[in-house]
Amino acid sequence: MAQRTFTFDDGADLGLCEMLIRVVPEYRNSEHYDDVSHDEVDRRTEEARRFLIENDWDPLIASITAGEIEAEFAADQARRSEPMADGTLPPPAAISGAATDLIWHRVSDEFERAGHLHPGVALEAAGGPCGGTTEGPTP
Repeated sequence: MAQRTFTFDDGADLGLCEMLIRVVPEYRNSEHYDDVSHDEVDRRTEEARRFLIENDWDPLIASITAGEIEAEFAADQARRSEPMADGTLPPPAAISGAATDLIWHRVSDEFERAGHLHPGVALEAAGGPCGGTTEGPTP
C-alpha cells in the first residue's frame, strides 16, 4: 500500500490531496485464474507492491492539468445527472473525485506498461476531498 499527498503544479487550486492505492491479490477459481497458483499470485502481488512503493509517481501526478480535472469533473457531472435503476440520483460529482479518477487511470496505465497487472493482481484506490476544494463547479 502506498499513500501520497500531492499538489498539482499547473495552477489547479485543489490544495493538498491524498490518495491511497494498494495492490491486492485476487485468488479466484474462474476461467481467468484457474492456471495461476496461489504461490504465483503471491509472487506477482509482491512484485507489483514493490513497483508501487519504489516508482517515482511525482512526474505522473505533475502531468495532470487543471483543464483535465475540469473536463473530468464536467463529464462526471453529466454521468451523475441520470437516475440510477432504482430511480434515485447518484451522489453529486466532486472535484477531488475527478482528480482521483485521473490519477487512478494514469497509475493503472503505468502498471500495465510496466507489466505488473497480471491475473491474480488488482489495484484498489481511494481518495478524500482535497484541502482547497469546496467540491463545487470548477477548481
